[in-house]
Amino acid sequence: MAHTTIPHSYVERWGGLILTSLFWDCECESNHIRPASEPRCPHCGTRRDEQPDSRLDEVLGTDDLALIERVACLLDEAAKDRNRYLILLARKRRLELAAMSLQSEIATALFVAGVSVKGH
Repeated sequence: MAHTTIPHSYVERWGGLILTSLFWDCECESNHIRPASEPRCPHCGTRRDEQPDSRLDEVLGTDDLALIERVACLLDEAAKDRNRYLILLARKRRLELAAMSLQSEIATALFVAGVSVKGH
């Protein structure tokens, strides 16, 4: 199973630039913006892990600073919601594993004690 990093945010601010980890820039002269789900550019061959995140204004195709900032805020909120969801899933899974372990320990203890349980 591949390890997935939980993002703090889908945007990063560098001075006046706002970058998004949802896209990355390949080396192509045109159409250089690739989705983060694409690990390699099929045209120039560059790899996601070797390239920078894309500028949000280029992804959106606008220089409207108010719109760019609104989208950046929405992406920040989306990352927070996703993180909360993943944390809840992890907690639920830990509880399920703990319950299975406890059931197993109880069953073993009953077996060792020679106690018969109905249905088993």
